[in-house]
Amino acid sequence: MATEHLSHNIGGKDMADTQLDGDKVDREEPFFLSWVDGYGYYPYAEVGHRLSNDGRYEIVRKLGWGHSSTVWLAIDTQADVKTYVSIKILTAYATRLLKKGHSNEYNYCLALRDYFLTPSVAGDHMCFVTDIMGSSLGALRTPEQKAFAVPVAKCIIKQVLLALRHLHNCCGYVHTDVKSNNILVKLPKISSQQIDHYLRVNATATSNHIPVRPPKISSLRLDNQRVITSESPQPFPFAFTKSQPLPNFGLSASLHNISVCLINYGEATLARKSKCAQEYQPPFIRAPEVILGYHWGTPIDIWSVGCLYLGPFPPEFLKACTRRFHFFDPDGNLFQIKDCASASIEDMLNRYQVNSEDVPCAAAFIRRCLTLDPALRPTAQELLHDPWLESVSIY
Repeated sequence: MATEHLSHNIGGKDMADTQLDGDKVDREEPFFLSWVDGYGYYPYAEVGHRLSNDGRYEIVRKLGWGHSSTVWLAIDTQADVKTYVSIKILTAYATRLLKKGHSNEYNYCLALRDYFLTPSVAGDHMCFVTDIMGSSLGALRTPEQKAFAVPVAKCIIKQVLLALRHLHNCCGYVHTDVKSNNILVKLPKISSQQIDHYLRVNATATSNHIPVRPPKISSLRLDNQRVITSESPQPFPFAFTKSQPLPNFGLSASLHNISVCLINYGEATLARKSKCAQEYQPPFIRAPEVILGYHWGTPIDIWSVGCLYLGPFPPEFLKACTRRFHFFDPDGNLFQIKDCASASIEDMLNRYQVNSEDVPCAAAFIRRCLTLDPALRPTAQELLHDPWLESVSIY
């Protein structure tokens, strides 16, 4: 399972260029930021390190890292046959939220083989053991590739909608973070021999041990909501390891056999709870009801499936938005935006060189996803029966 590789900027300084004891650290996770800063990465993981109370999982490679976790390729030493698994190690901060019930990782889209807690000087870390996943959609598309071919896009969208239908209808949750980096390629059944061969041909990077003695991370504890800090008497050797994702085994160059998985439910929230908070969803795809202070729920995930295309806002919808006066005048016109040269969805699809026969149905589907009034926006179940997706076969 891969994670989104984020570049962190703390205090105006790019974490990728931070120097520790004269050694330059590659673009990897910022170990020296504690859970108080919203991080607290597990510092012991490296090739050969064992995880779980009985040392069942032996790390063989680092696959990636994200804002709240690192992901490692490991061998399940207790399996009847040699079995590779993926282990996601949450930061101490994310683990604390999980313990308090603010986040979770659900197994309806990604099979959860095992989970356990492991301690470090940063705090406790929740670890999830899953099947191995491929790259994210964000990484799958090459820089020169503007968009996926229409048949591939339709296949991906249908699978994402199936995941959302399960999440919304069966689990009662809103994902809130549907984006390309949270959609991973599901690898076909691969043998341990295939992975063995790949690891022999592509050497695993060795860890760079750097002595670090940050006061905040050495012995932080939470005691009745009071933070206690003290310095470690000696620098601690943190293991900095380069991320080396696996290739998409078995995925054809045309992507015609693509199968995807919606991941990262750390920001998921109960659908039945009434919400007006605006800090959910990535800013660039944030649904209008979240921005404007309207009660929101599962329709915001549907908005994320589409692309931003704004027409006139329905007056009845705006009246119920608590933050409408921050953005609109009494007549419903946007402040600061007087003359906006907008393009139609059809124009945008034509720019991406979508086949002219596919444009009308594709545009109609996107417009349904981007219905401004969330009460009128279709559900995942309804979109699965849209004419544009009717003939799509999924793997």
